[in-house]
Amino acid sequence: MARNKSRVRRRRRGAKKQVVLDYYQYPFMLLHRELGKTGELDRPHPVRASYWTVVPPGRYASDEGRGLVSQYCSVLERYLAAELSQHSVAYWLHAYRRLSPGRAGENDDPATITIVRGIMDAAIQKYGSLAPCGGVAFSDEVAQHEILDGLLMAPQLQEYRESLRRTTQLVLTKFGLGELKQLYLCEKLAYEVWRCGATLRILGKGAALIVDHGAPYFFFDDRSDELHRLVSRYDERQGIFAASASGTAFEHDPEDWVGGVILAHSNVDGKNAAGVRALLKRFGVEFAQFGNTNFIWTPFNVRGYYEAHEPFAAAFLAAKGVAFTDVLAVLVSLLMRIPLLWADHPDAVIRYWQRAYEGPNTRGYVKSEIRTLLPSALRYLGIIQDPDGVDIDSAFRFLELDASKQESINLLLWGPHSVFLPHGCDRVFVDFAWITRLLFNMFFEVHMDDQNFKGDALEKLVRRGASVLPTCECRSDGGTRKQIDAAFEVEDTLVIAECRAIARSFGVERGDPEAIAYRSRRCEKALHDIDEKARWLAENPTGTNYDVRKYSGILPIAVTPFAEFIPTLNGDYWITERLPRVMAPHELREALSDGSLAKAAHASPIVVKLDA
Repeated sequence: MARNKSRVRRRRRGAKKQVVLDYYQYPFMLLHRELGKTGELDRPHPVRASYWTVVPPGRYASDEGRGLVSQYCSVLERYLAAELSQHSVAYWLHAYRRLSPGRAGENDDPATITIVRGIMDAAIQKYGSLAPCGGVAFSDEVAQHEILDGLLMAPQLQEYRESLRRTTQLVLTKFGLGELKQLYLCEKLAYEVWRCGATLRILGKGAALIVDHGAPYFFFDDRSDELHRLVSRYDERQGIFAASASGTAFEHDPEDWVGGVILAHSNVDGKNAAGVRALLKRFGVEFAQFGNTNFIWTPFNVRGYYEAHEPFAAAFLAAKGVAFTDVLAVLVSLLMRIPLLWADHPDAVIRYWQRAYEGPNTRGYVKSEIRTLLPSALRYLGIIQDPDGVDIDSAFRFLELDASKQESINLLLWGPHSVFLPHGCDRVFVDFAWITRLLFNMFFEVHMDDQNFKGDALEKLVRRGASVLPTCECRSDGGTRKQIDAAFEVEDTLVIAECRAIARSFGVERGDPEAIAYRSRRCEKALHDIDEKARWLAENPTGTNYDVRKYSGILPIAVTPFAEFIPTLNGDYWITERLPRVMAPHELREALSDGSLAKAAHASPIVVKLDA
């Protein structure tokens, strides 16, 4: 980070940087005003009614309901393919990233909006043409009256036209009210795909499907009150990226800037840019006005991510044909470059906070920029390697969208997204919007026999250097032994944890009943094992290397890398109404620090009492 800081300090001595309006904003405002008069944005996509009115109304058991929903999803994909194949990836990316994140259907939960945006971007990458189309062009290659179907020719937009003359950029050409409507209808299709995924997940947990032609939703589940409460609690606990789908956990503390970069997230919460004033000032940048931006950039501990996943390196190379370190070094080079651009080119700020992509630039230029930052990226990651030994070309191909990667995109899983999106033979966009998702699923189809390091990493993360019991086996006076992964003193209660680094399969996201049941069994087994260890400690309060007699009771819990769905309200699975016995590391940390665990321990029937 040293190089960044020196450049930032130089910039801070200059004037504050401000962001100007972009060419499309006023014309888009006019188009939205006209589209709003039609009321079409307030209605679901007509495909919902056309499909479900053919399905006889009634109650369908879970398996049969899953078949109907899966078939509906296939219909939605055909509609998306028909629409998105009309234009290039470049056209759709350019147009869609100029729409603020918002609800595309009845559900306006931020997590839903995130997934819908992810599905839409995945659909663009899957079905958009990789070749350029006539819907976009560089501003110096078309007459100004051809931009946005001539909307820029209004007298009051003279300043916008002058700006385009000064700076060559990609612009929309054949784009008017019909094209804006098409864009929103495609997003509504993406929303229906989300509904399919959400319904499949709830059906996979045992609910049945209801088809009702008189209801605006047409199809929904008949979840019980208990299942509704369980799902609601589970949904409330999501949102922290502190482990990859492989089950490998890492430190996520956003305050720890050492070994960190910044990643883009869709601003689905409507956060005002004033809330990140301190982050912007770190790079000598300030918005002229602190309104909402389409994206928010936040710190990410990429070095912690690398160190936790480095044991996968050999298996990753065998499975993917490219070195894990090369891929990560290329990504970090790109991410380290962003703050430098903010400091040196204030006009670049809006591109990242509003659209989270750059380009299209030539491949040669992008690779040159990567090569320049590679030495810093390797030092950042703590990798001792000659930068010339990094295979940039292989990493580039791994991260670039091509026809084979288009085929592998699964809309229900909203990905995988590529970082480099082609525009013609020699140009690419660099898309930063879904790097978090890329890192989460980086090790899909990477297999290795010995994965004990994941458990060790999870235990280390949970303990954070402190455990009131030995990290080796506890040896009782009677000669029996038990391994306690982590132990914490909470007033007069001893909290002991069983750590299980359980990978998260795609089956869980698809709502596969077997995958959901498998996960539940693994969590149940962890609780069974830690309960047994709690009873053992109560029966053997002293040993050759421990003594727990000062505690009044023992609270046994389990820790996995993710917030887990708890399939029952049975008190054996809950410490309090909102605090489950199976927690993610950040949940345990919060419960220890805010006093909620201490308060709950006194009254919880889960506590194993020690004899006075």
